[in-house]
Amino acid sequence: MALQRSLAPWPKGHPFAVPTFDDIISDAQSVKLEQMKDFHARFYGAQAGEVVAVGDFDPAELSKQLEGLLGDWKAKEPFVRIPRAFREVKADAATLDTPDKENAFFGLGVNFPMKDSDPDFPALVMADYMLGGGFLTGRVTQRLREREGLSYGAGTMMDAPPLDDGAVMMGYAIYAPQNVQKVETGFKEEVARAVEKGFTADELKQARSGLLKQREQERANDQKLARELLKQLYVGRTMQFDQAVDDKLKDLDVAAVGSALKKHVDPARLVTIKAGDFKKVAAPK
Repeated sequence: MALQRSLAPWPKGHPFAVPTFDDIISDAQSVKLEQMKDFHARFYGAQAGEVVAVGDFDPAELSKQLEGLLGDWKAKEPFVRIPRAFREVKADAATLDTPDKENAFFGLGVNFPMKDSDPDFPALVMADYMLGGGFLTGRVTQRLREREGLSYGAGTMMDAPPLDDGAVMMGYAIYAPQNVQKVETGFKEEVARAVEKGFTADELKQARSGLLKQREQERANDQKLARELLKQLYVGRTMQFDQAVDDKLKDLDVAAVGSALKKHVDPARLVTIKAGDFKKVAAPK
């Protein structure tokens, strides 16, 4: 949550603001029943809703049932999408004390202007997979978990929205508190090395096969497929968009992947968060 709050620094009270745990508790304790009823009456309704169903069903019967249940349910306030404009985040570092926890957490991330329709998006998806999105095959995971035995689990993730220009690449590691400095150093070194020198042809060959298979398997999952179809319905796309991304992933070369990573990800702008009980070890810098 602290990493997400650092990468999306919306002010308290904004719909996109990431609350602290204290904020969540305070809000829950202070809210009144009448406030909830008023908010529900103003903003809850089905007049701007979308429905996606995946499975064995009768479309006509389902539509009839939904119309009967929700057709007259309208909110007082019209639906208006809230833009999520890109807001550049500068490098920052924080250490959070979590007393008596045996494991510690390390997170890092960087944001950059990009939509998922950007020509560089498939190359960034591939770069993320090779860094740590592919879990055991990623550079970060291989170093921290497999070779150096510092982390119980580590990886990366990358996301770009369809309508607003704000992408993020994040990473995490779970480790024993005494390994905090080695974990941070190793993670940052792997990110910097990938940005500076790119990847090898063998890495790309292995990652391409794994990533395309992963995307195929996700489309075979009803729940994930429904979420993807719902997003496409809202944005005004079809599954042809996913097919186009797959086609670009098949055609990528190492130069394109390395160039896109270097263009959009600046290691000097990384935000880092360390959370753990560090009382028995030297305080993290």
